[in-house]
Amino acid sequence: MTEFEIFSNPPIIESIIDIRVNLTKDTALSDFVKIHENIISEFPERRITMNLTGNFAINLEKFKIDNLDVLDVTKDLVTEKIEETEQNNIPEYLNFSSANKQDGFLFISNDKKRFLEVGLNGFTFSRIAPYTNWSDFYSEAFELWNQYIHITKSGEITRLGLRYINRIKIPFEPPVNLGDYLRIIPEIPNDVSVVLSEYFMKLVLFDTNYPKSQAILTQAVEEGNEKDIIPLILDIDVFQKKKTNLVDTSKIKKIFQEELREFRNKVFFGSITERTKELFR
Repeated sequence: MTEFEIFSNPPIIESIIDIRVNLTKDTALSDFVKIHENIISEFPERRITMNLTGNFAINLEKFKIDNLDVLDVTKDLVTEKIEETEQNNIPEYLNFSSANKQDGFLFISNDKKRFLEVGLNGFTFSRIAPYTNWSDFYSEAFELWNQYIHITKSGEITRLGLRYINRIKIPFEPPVNLGDYLRIIPEIPNDVSVVLSEYFMKLVLFDTNYPKSQAILTQAVEEGNEKDIIPLILDIDVFQKKKTNLVDTSKIKKIFQEELREFRNKVFFGSITERTKELFR
């Protein structure tokens, strides 16, 4: 594996390991309470997580608009009708229904820095700043994952994900050129006289070494209260939609360690300049 620099002041504000599953054994939501009983000294707070679903249907017999064929209804028109529904002013031609049901639990650590979400659809472990190192983060995640598979016992993994959200504090020294800090940026032609007022970019990348690995790279400048910096969010979400046996621990670890983590590091270090690295040293 490639060796990458370890920074003393990493920009990571949240790190996430996410595993989506299809369970083959009948697992009740109440079974996940057993996980909390085992980790309650470290994760004393327990909350339930909810899944909100909704749908609507248009009654074509009642949906009539002058000079407009109902089959040619535009997206904007449908959006307008949805907004009417959200305001509880539901037209007679629109049938709307929704359901809100529990789908899991969220356990929160003593220091409010670590979060474990478990449910019938999967497992998510996250840690907010300060980030220590990969070994600590990864080891704790898999100790908790072992508790999850002990409860669920059998099933299939459908997606493995590793996400790092970074907040880079770019010094505000006009004129600010994002190209001094980022290597992957959109370019505005020199002959176009404009000033950039907002910034957001999203790319989907594939790993040529591991074709099943993808990365969603998102860059955005967020609003901040500090006058002397520009807060730049660099969000890297790498994942594989790969069917894997739920209890194949060695294979799961290999994918996270040798493929997803490697790809994430390549995207991160390939996105920043030497000047940016100096901010983290």
